Amino acid sequence: MKYRCLTTIFVFVLFGFQCFAQQNGLEALKKDYPQLMEKFGSELENQRADYYFLVDVSGTMQQYKEIVVPALQEFFRSMQTDDYVSVIKFGGAAKNDIGSQGKVSDGVVKNLINYVPNLYKVPDNASERELYYRFTDLHAMLQHLTAEMHMPGLN
Repeated sequence: MKYRCLTTIFVFVLFGFQCFAQQNGLEALKKDYPQLMEKFGSELENQRADYYFLVDVSGTMQQYKEIVVPALQEFFRSMQTDDYVSVIKFGGAAKNDIGSQGKVSDGVVKNLINYVPNLYKVPDNASERELYYRFTDLHAMLQHLTAEMHMPGLN
């Protein structure tokens, strides 16, 4: 039951965010929250963020690929230069694949957009399939996230 609720919340957030990310993130905020942006917008324009996307790629989550992939791609298009982004895929283990993290630049955004469709690609290697696509270990994901959040040089 707990997993089903988390999945539902995650999918709803990603689907809702697709509408927001179709335009520049700051422009969307200015449109939706004009008074807040008038008061705090200049601070927000200069503030950089760290984004961590934790994507469950285990077998039960394959059904959400068609929602998750486009939503993430739109989010990546809305990030500001010099934000930090990391996409951590997890199942029974957790990891960042090559090209799935870094300080945001045009090149990093292109890499991430091209990378995301491969998140759910089931590997040919049996041990990789066992690690990432057979079951979900939230503890492994949280350990990986904690280690990454303590890396030097983030925002």
